[in-house]
Amino acid sequence: MDSTTLGLIEKQERDKYTRLYKQGYGATGYQRRISELIKWTTEKTDKVLDLGCGMGLAVEFLLKMRRNAYGLDITLAGVDGDKKRFIQAPMWDMPCKDKEFDCTFSVDVMEHIRPEVMDKVIDEIFRITRSYTFHVICTRPSEYESSLHPTVRSIDWWKKTFQQHNKRNIKCIIMDSEEFLMVYNMKRIETMLEPDKKKLTEDENEKYTQFYNGVYAPTGYVMDLAKFIVNTARHGDTLLDMGTGHGRAVLYLRDHGYNCLGVDITLAGLPSKGTRGFVEAPLWNTPFVDNQFEYTFSTDVLEHIPPKMVEPVIREIYRITRVETFHCISIVDDPNYVDAHLSIHPIKWWKEQFDKLNDKQVDIHVVDPEEFLLLCHYVNKRRVG
Repeated sequence: MDSTTLGLIEKQERDKYTRLYKQGYGATGYQRRISELIKWTTEKTDKVLDLGCGMGLAVEFLLKMRRNAYGLDITLAGVDGDKKRFIQAPMWDMPCKDKEFDCTFSVDVMEHIRPEVMDKVIDEIFRITRSYTFHVICTRPSEYESSLHPTVRSIDWWKKTFQQHNKRNIKCIIMDSEEFLMVYNMKRIETMLEPDKKKLTEDENEKYTQFYNGVYAPTGYVMDLAKFIVNTARHGDTLLDMGTGHGRAVLYLRDHGYNCLGVDITLAGLPSKGTRGFVEAPLWNTPFVDNQFEYTFSTDVLEHIPPKMVEPVIREIYRITRVETFHCISIVDDPNYVDAHLSIHPIKWWKEQFDKLNDKQVDIHVVDPEEFLLLCHYVNKRRVG
C-alpha cells in the first residue's frame, strides 16, 4: 500500500475518532482491570505501552501503580490534561524504537483496525515489543456505531494471525472479553505468562549457535576478566565461567593453574580442539550440584538472559556458588544484534536483584563495564605496588 493511501486512511481514522471523543465516546470499563493485570506481570522499571489508549485511563492507573506507562492512539482528543506520556500516531506506523517497550497491550482496540492495514499493525506491535504483548479483542460488531469494528473475527482467527507475525517468538496473549474477565477474577495471568523452559532453551540454543556460526565476537572484556580473576581468586578454588562463549577465559585460567569449567547455552563458539571441561546448558538449569564452585563469574552475559528467566538464573548462580560470584553486565543495547541484549537495566537494578535473592550470604560483585575497568586498574596497580 502506497504512502498516499496510508495517509488518507490515517486522516479518515483520526477525523472519525476525534469526532467521536467530542461526542462523548468513552472507555470500555476494563481499564482498571487491565492495569492491575499489567502491574502484576511487570517490574517498576519496565516500559509499558497502551496501544489505542483512548482516554488514557489505563496509563493514568498504571502511573499511580508506579509503572512506567505510556499511551498511543491515532488521536489524543480523548486525553485530558498533560499529554507528555502520550503519542499521537497510527498503529501501523509508530514512531518507536525496536523493542522499546517491555510490554505492549490493548483492550477493545484491534477490532477497530481496518483489514487493509492489519498486517502492518501487527508487525509494528512485534517490532516495538521486547518481552510480551497482551490483547483483549471484541469479536462482535460495535453497538455504538456500525463502522467502528471493521475487523470482526473469531478469537481463534486473531490468535492464528498474531502467531503468523510472531517471528521472534515473544510471549503473546490474545483473548476475548469473556476470557479476560475470567482470567482477571482468577488472577491467572501470571500462570499464562510462565515461560516454556524447554522451548526457550531450544530457541536460545539455536539463536546463539547461528550467531557463533556467523561472525559473533566475544566481548572485549573477556581477557580483562580472566586476568582480574588471576589476581583475586585462590589457587585450589573451583571456578565456573557462566556464558563462556568462545571459552577464552576458561583456557587462560587453566593455563595459569586454576580448576575452571565453562557453561553456555551452546558450545558452538568453542575452538575446534575440543569441549573438555565445557558444559552445554541454560544458565537457569545447570547440571551442577549445590555449592560446587567457590567462584562463579560472567562478563557481558546476564543482559542476554530473557527477562522472565533473570530471577531463575540468579537463583541458580547462588545454588551452585559457595563463596563468591562476580558479574560484569552491559547496561546498553547491542547495536549489531537485535535479539542479543534482552534484559537491559541500570546496574543499580541488577545489584538489587542479586541482593534480594542472596539467602546464603555469598560475596557478590555486580558491576557495569566502566566500573569493571576501573576495578581492574585498581587491582593491577595494587598487585604491582
